[in-house]
Amino acid sequence: HFLDWWKKSEKVLLSINTDDVGLFSCDLSSEIYDLAQAFDLSCDDIIDIQRQAIQSAFHPDKERLRSLFEKTLLSSAKKDTAKRARLN
Repeated sequence: HFLDWWKKSEKVLLSINTDDVGLFSCDLSSEIYDLAQAFDLSCDDIIDIQRQAIQSAFHPDKERLRSLFEKTLLSSAKKDTAKRARLN
């Protein structure tokens, strides 16, 4: 079970990937959802995994990727807060 070693090691980076959307009729969002459901992962777990994916990416500007990811998270959190406030 990957959670046994993933949560216990700072050296193991995990990323969720998908291959050949046309052939397998899947996308990254669906793969993340399926993994979260199968292993009862929290939203914080998924966010941590996505941060690890950025850290392990073959990209020349990982800092920019991290910044975009964090800005997107912040924006999403603000929208969620505003939506909850409207519902109450």
